[in-house]
Order: sequence, then C-alpha cells, then structure tokens
Amino acid sequence: MTTPISDTSQPPDRKAVLICFDCGHESSVDGDWILERDGGRERSRCPECGTTITARPASDYGERSRRAAACADD
Repeated sequence: MTTPISDTSQPPDRKAVLICFDCGHESSVDGDWILERDGGRERSRCPECGTTITARPASDYGERSRRAAACADD
C-alpha cells in the first residue's frame, strides 16, 4: 500500500479562509477580521480596506442556551 503525498502548497483548511473581494486580503474565519455588533447585526470587516465581508443577525449563544435548558425542563 502506498502513502498518499500531501500537498503543502496551501494551508490544510482552505474552506475556513475568508477573502476580501475588494483588496484580496485573506485570513482564517477566526483571523484578523474586525468584528462589530450593531443593531442586532454582526459584521466582519476587512482590516486592510474596511470592506464588510459578512453581515448576519447577531448570535446570542447565552440566550439560546437558556431557552434550550428551559424547554428541556418542561
């Protein structure tokens, strides 16, 4: 049996990389992006040019956990 050859030219987890569509900056999802919460929205902005990369409803993990625990107690 042969051992597969690894391609080390790219980081192993390329799916977890965000790329700024304006300037091309690349970083992991939990990398150097500027995270902001405003008006119930959570945004990730590029640290190089300020472009908003993602915008979604802000997650409130603590509140969801409390609701799940309350439902489990019923």
